[in-house]
Amino acid sequence: MRPLRELKILFRNGGARLQPDSHDHLFAHQLPENSGAPTSDQLIQFGRQVGINSSDFDACVRDGTYNGWVMQIGAQGAARGVLILPAIFVNGRVLSDPFSALTTIQEALKAQR
Repeated sequence: MRPLRELKILFRNGGARLQPDSHDHLFAHQLPENSGAPTSDQLIQFGRQVGINSSDFDACVRDGTYNGWVMQIGAQGAARGVLILPAIFVNGRVLSDPFSALTTIQEALKAQR
């Protein structure tokens, strides 16, 4: 997720809005699990695929402008027990299976209607 998170920040910095279809495109085309992080060229290509053609964007990617922040946020999440995203906390504790929790909440809400 690090590259996708970094790309979102870069988009915002470049004035671009990450539209739902852009997010879906990036998510659908991310590298396979445990295959390493994308290169700067691959991140820039992702940007191009969703309409970002900015030398400022390219420079931020190549310079690693947000790398430190992304790594810091990842480390903070790991320290709090976050292993997958989305992470849901209840009373300060991370749920081990947030997808099941969301399904349970959704079913409870439907039953109340």
